[in-house]
Amino acid sequence: VVWVTIIGAVIGVSDYIMGLTILASGTSIPDALSSMYMAREGRGDMAISSSIGSNVFDILCCIPVPTLIKYVVVAAQGNNTTQLARWNFNTKGIWFDTSLLLCMVALIVVCIMNNKWVLDKRLGTMMFGLYFAFLVVCIGNKLVGIFE
Repeated sequence: VVWVTIIGAVIGVSDYIMGLTILASGTSIPDALSSMYMAREGRGDMAISSSIGSNVFDILCCIPVPTLIKYVVVAAQGNNTTQLARWNFNTKGIWFDTSLLLCMVALIVVCIMNNKWVLDKRLGTMMFGLYFAFLVVCIGNKLVGIFE
């Protein structure tokens, strides 16, 4: 994470865009490889549920656990947890990003249903297209700032 931040600063790319692209792909490549393996084994349901499950786990465990650990450490040291155990985030545009994410999830479900619940080249192309549309809209919004 530190190197991505440094590289982004050197080339003039914001943390948001580096996180949305480089960090996201770095954490998702193992998921993609396991999904490809499961799909080749004919276990498409496991490939999709693994991808969904890992993202839910990331959101519901990987964000709160470090926060709780930081709180416990700060409290154990006898420091003021109200000030020192908080992480402040730049939340400009978070409602837009979250709404767009939910719309993308809905579009993915619609694409899978329209493809008769079959993983194939057509579905992969649709999902890849949705991903690039998501990137274009999120990055465009951050650069122009329409939905903040």
